[in-house]
Amino acid sequence: MRTMTHAKAILLGILWACCTPVLGAQIVAHQLRYPVWLGSPLMRLGRLWLYSLHHYPVWYWKYGWYYPAPFEWGLAAMAVWMIAGAVLVAMLLKRSGWQRRSAYANTAWASPGEIRKAGLFVHLRK
Repeated sequence: MRTMTHAKAILLGILWACCTPVLGAQIVAHQLRYPVWLGSPLMRLGRLWLYSLHHYPVWYWKYGWYYPAPFEWGLAAMAVWMIAGAVLVAMLLKRSGWQRRSAYANTAWASPGEIRKAGLFVHLRK
């Protein structure tokens, strides 16, 4: 079984995020029973009309005040979709061996002898 690389997991997360407004548009259009005033769909598959990703923000701007319930359902579905995508990408990255590394992983505190040797502090003696 082949494992997914880091780049493929990140790309999957980006594609997943790009599908989010499409999901919201589908939910809103379905709950409103695909009215004509929503505009023409990207494609029709029988009784299902598929809208592109730019439709949801435009509809929300124009019709969100008039029909709040479908848009709230769309936002809730998009939030769940994004959380599920984040969990999926995190699991894929963890499974592929990715680990978060600190920027200070290879550093350590200097000993007093190393500080004296570097000449960082000048001791004033009278």
